[in-house]
Amino acid sequence: MKVKLVKRIIRNVPNVIASEEEPPPPSSPPEEEPNKQMLYESEEEEDEENNERVILSEPQVIIPLKSNILNHIHGVLYDHKSRILHHESQARKMALRGYLENLQINESVSRFQRRITELSWHPKEPYFVGAGCKGGDKVFMKGSFAPNGDLKFNQKLAIKGAGPGGAIFSMRFDENRRNLVYTAGLEGAVNRYDIEHGGTLDHQFYNTNSFSHWFTSMDVSQATRTILAGCTKGRVYLSTLDGEKVLETRLHKGKVLHCEFNQLLPHLIVTSSIDKTVKLWDLRKLTDTSPLEVLVHSKPVNVAHFNPLNSSRLLTSDQHNEIRIYEGPYWNKSMTISHPHRQFQHLTAIVCLYHLGELASPMCCDSDWKISRCSKKNKSSTASNPIL
Repeated sequence: MKVKLVKRIIRNVPNVIASEEEPPPPSSPPEEEPNKQMLYESEEEEDEENNERVILSEPQVIIPLKSNILNHIHGVLYDHKSRILHHESQARKMALRGYLENLQINESVSRFQRRITELSWHPKEPYFVGAGCKGGDKVFMKGSFAPNGDLKFNQKLAIKGAGPGGAIFSMRFDENRRNLVYTAGLEGAVNRYDIEHGGTLDHQFYNTNSFSHWFTSMDVSQATRTILAGCTKGRVYLSTLDGEKVLETRLHKGKVLHCEFNQLLPHLIVTSSIDKTVKLWDLRKLTDTSPLEVLVHSKPVNVAHFNPLNSSRLLTSDQHNEIRIYEGPYWNKSMTISHPHRQFQHLTAIVCLYHLGELASPMCCDSDWKISRCSKKNKSSTASNPIL
């Protein structure tokens, strides 16, 4: 129904009509202010007698724009960038929320007597996973599809740990020799096990023989055939996969919590520490102890992961409530995500990581010593997409 806007003006004020009438003389008394009340009337109540076109000099009423593209253009013209950033943030949250709503716990497996401290996927076998607990026990499970299409994990091997004081903090699989796995932990040793022959010890790279000096992180590079390990003294150890020691140097003032190779540039490594810094190093100049870049955080940093697809982004997670993303090659901070994961001594630290690909489902460990696998609610597809 059409609506006419009728403006009623008090009768003491002459209407300004679009005509050639002369303006009132200057000596006339001052006019009263017009009544600015606006009244909407339906088509059935139209005033047929007043069909004259009236031109008023009143200021126009600005109607707020709706939440659409015009609103964004209006914000840019008037430098209202916060409004656009707010809409982008809301869209990002809705996309992540929609992804998480499609996940559910499909299987929960309890294989340990103590809490889980490490969880690692095999880089070449998407349904093969290894886990370590605070007592040093190591369990390896392989998934297979049932006739109804469900993916079930069965235990392939269990290696008994040292008990109290034998916590596993890092575990890596060998990409070329799939029967080998590397571990580092609280017992102060970096070991390699052969999981095809009952989990026998294949080689021991380092052993501090001290409960006050242990290894907290470790990574393996197949391109350079080297292994990198960080310890509680702020030192980093580098050796070949054949056991030849290359160097040992101190890179941080405090405990090294994480170390990792860049997949595309094997000479580029990243380390994070309890001294609230993330540092990038060139292995060819590691003896100079001068990092390529220092990324300062407000809290100790648990992990710093390169993007597994192109290694051009760096994902960091501190011990309080920040997750950061840095963009290479200048490693500028591009995003900060607020996520409460405050550190507690007797709980496994919550860390962020990139998903290895679409074939494997995301997994998590909790304080109940269980391993849970998440899958899509739609049973026809168990694959998941990477969040970052």
